[in-house]
Amino acid sequence: MRRLRLFSRVRRRVLPSVVAPSSISGLALWLRGDAGVTLDGSNNVTTWADQSGNARDLTQGTAGKRPAGLAVTLNGLPVVRFDGTDDELGAATQNLQATWGITSAYTLAYTRRCNTGAGTTRAFIQWAPAPVTNEFTVWDAFSDDNLYADCGNTGAGGRVNALANPGTGWRRTVLRRNGTAFDSFREGAALFSASYSANLATGSATFTLGQIGGGFAAMDLAELCLWNRSLSDSERGQVDAWLQSRWGI
Repeated sequence: MRRLRLFSRVRRRVLPSVVAPSSISGLALWLRGDAGVTLDGSNNVTTWADQSGNARDLTQGTAGKRPAGLAVTLNGLPVVRFDGTDDELGAATQNLQATWGITSAYTLAYTRRCNTGAGTTRAFIQWAPAPVTNEFTVWDAFSDDNLYADCGNTGAGGRVNALANPGTGWRRTVLRRNGTAFDSFREGAALFSASYSANLATGSATFTLGQIGGGFAAMDLAELCLWNRSLSDSERGQVDAWLQSRWGI
């Protein structure tokens, strides 16, 4: 009598390792709601210190335009709240192309919640030296519910966009450019891909959070990381794992 041996194969999913963003080369800016936040007497943010080691701190000198700290927490950690009326933070006279090294590649990762819904303007990031067609700008999303990611001359191939309404819940998002190629992710799943045909040019302007062209964002921001290169899929997985482990999203 012949005996049959039965074998079962178990596939194990290898999860990305959790490493701090500072362990991944090319980090240009790192903001954390639980680190480097200086508050005034009303618990509003005067300075949000860059944790990348590059000293690109964001500040607000006008008391009425300061976002709130300690007003909201996520997973037990504080986040920064922008009221959508006039709150903004900025790092003046930054040259993203010459100093930060962003020309035709970047990776932007963030954990953020919009506090207004579909059909509203949800500004996020603006860097736009003259001429304003050369810019690094992110709307997530604009009033047409498109996510816009500008990196170059917006009238000549420096803009990508697609319908990607973030809703009003917490979202973990990664935007990535590698040469002409762009792709994006929410909670680790592919969002949309597109192509650029223009690069970011040199120039100096304020790098601003919470406002684009006079349009303000009602949002809560937990963490933001910006690299001056396109991270590999493995590195992107590590960043995703880092944000998820900290904020539970």
